[in-house]
Amino acid sequence: MLKYIRYIGLELEGGMCEGALKYLADLMIDVGDRYYEGYDGSVHVPRPPRCEQHCELSNKCDRFFRYSWYNDVELKFMSDDINEIREFVETVWSLGFRQNESCGNHMHFSFRTNNLYIISLLSSWSFIKYYLSRYIARFCKIEKYMKRLENNYCRVIKSYDDLIKNITEDRYYAINFRAVYKHSTIEIRIMPYADNAEEYLQMLMFNVNTIESYLDKILKKRKITINIGNVANDINLREIKKRAKTIKSKTIDEEVI
Repeated sequence: MLKYIRYIGLELEGGMCEGALKYLADLMIDVGDRYYEGYDGSVHVPRPPRCEQHCELSNKCDRFFRYSWYNDVELKFMSDDINEIREFVETVWSLGFRQNESCGNHMHFSFRTNNLYIISLLSSWSFIKYYLSRYIARFCKIEKYMKRLENNYCRVIKSYDDLIKNITEDRYYAINFRAVYKHSTIEIRIMPYADNAEEYLQMLMFNVNTIESYLDKILKKRKITINIGNVANDINLREIKKRAKTIKSKTIDEEVI
């Protein structure tokens, strides 16, 4: 069990054949609204020459491959069980799901206790610096990860104005604090496409470990116990705006906490 993170929400963009998509929907029928499938017009993943070679269904029922290939699929799944998350990801890729450079991987996180208060702690230069420094150290030699630092769908917050713009109107930042209004989460949008389930799970665990280690560090520094449950009632969405306004016009290279 994770120490701070409660729910993890995945948004998977890619391509998948119609039969596999229907098969997945049947598998997920018992999870209710924690699973969603839709389409994203910004995504385009062409059908591979012989997609049945990439899909476990090819050994079960050839009729699936008479169906159409969807090149702009978006799958969403939420769980508080990291093992269930892992099983979902592995299942999706085993059914022939594919990603390419038109895809980005977005992940949402909410927290076990005092959710909005914890999100307000993360909406700081300190966390942005911490995350980016770890990201660059881990992925600096992999081109597709570095390209995401310049992508318009996951821009890096570099100034006070960027932070305010993200919080108030624009979700297209690497770390999206605006997600708190719609989902009561923070969203990390910077991850590129994954070549397979293993790489995707490595991305996920990088995000999980970065958030958990930062909160461990900052909460111990502040000597805050988050499991007492008496802060949440006093926290509202204005807390995040308030934190941003105390930063004033500092750059990403300046420490706040």
